[in-house]
Amino acid sequence: MSPNTYLFKEGDSGNFFYLIKQGELELTIPNVTEKKYLRGGDSFGELALIQKNKRSGTVKSIDDVKIYCLESNIFKEIVAKLNNSDLKERIFFLNLIPIFKILNSHQIQEIARYMIKCEFQESHVIIQEGDIGESMYIIKEGTIICSKNEKEIRKLYAKDFFGTSSLLFQLSRSLTVTSMNESICYQITKRLLIDILGNDFAKIILQGIAKNAISNVKMLKVLGIDEYFSKVFPLMELKFYKNNKVVVNKNHYENRRIIIVVEGNLINVLIFSYLFY
Repeated sequence: MSPNTYLFKEGDSGNFFYLIKQGELELTIPNVTEKKYLRGGDSFGELALIQKNKRSGTVKSIDDVKIYCLESNIFKEIVAKLNNSDLKERIFFLNLIPIFKILNSHQIQEIARYMIKCEFQESHVIIQEGDIGESMYIIKEGTIICSKNEKEIRKLYAKDFFGTSSLLFQLSRSLTVTSMNESICYQITKRLLIDILGNDFAKIILQGIAKNAISNVKMLKVLGIDEYFSKVFPLMELKFYKNNKVVVNKNHYENRRIIIVVEGNLINVLIFSYLFY
């Protein structure tokens, strides 16, 4: 490539994985003022291939550049073979996530095979508060700090996970998540869940959570039978409550309902309010 040539622009389809043999390129990402420079030995372009997304940035050559290009299908075959070598470990981590317990073994295996292993350096911002979330993460190694308005809320460790609410409900990120030290996480993207479960992946997961919760309560178990559950689920309403918000008032008529907790915790829970994690 000659100087000042665009390799690809933001919004282009991703068809290749790139490895720089020689030269320098400039990477520009929307809403990020600082430009990133890529040099000999650097590689890039894999996320657009794995997630089947459009290119998230623009890459332009600074000087004469030589690049190795690997076609999308070949790249994905190589990634799948590499991931197969630690597939059992990936499935183990995936089975730690309550929302995935309703999936069958084939679906679990496919998610495990194609979820992305990410390595983060110390102090790397993984999630920024306020951003739109299209991924969730499972921590394999390291310590992760969750903060709000620059104040630490909690720490997460190996086998913990984060980002599920934004992924399922398309909410903006409520916390900033930063690696405290060198950390390794498995990333599960919205695109991957769509590929395996379809466009209604969030509804499928929520249906599974509700059905499993109902089936675990003796007096409600009959409602978990497919014939009845197909009529019950459309009557359920998904609600979001902020911290310290009253969910049930003991003197209120709305007490005549069943509550299934998809995420979070309730305190002072009354009898017949059933929780599912």
